[in-house]
Amino acid sequence: MDFEIGQGDTQPPYCDRLRNPNKTPFDLSLASNVKLKMWRADGGDRPVLVAATVVDARAGAVQVNLPVTTCEGVYLAQWVVAFPSAGQQTFPRGDYRRISVTPSRKT
Repeated sequence: MDFEIGQGDTQPPYCDRLRNPNKTPFDLSLASNVKLKMWRADGGDRPVLVAATVVDARAGAVQVNLPVTTCEGVYLAQWVVAFPSAGQQTFPRGDYRRISVTPSRKT
């Protein structure tokens, strides 16, 4: 699992570094925006796009505060980087990040 968060939590933010195929940082200096696209691994929901913050453009560092996670389970996610030329690129290439939403404890 790449990230784990409790059901109903919005913190901590999910932080990641986008990398080129040769594992060097992907420079986000020319990106117009970055979003995280996530959906349930079992296909139960439509994908959600969440605006991300570029923390360090040259290092490919991004972070996002996930939306309120109401459903426990495993989610798949990809970063979507948009450019002023109207092009876009997804990360990781050919794969997904896995986000686990753990059930809340009943008191």
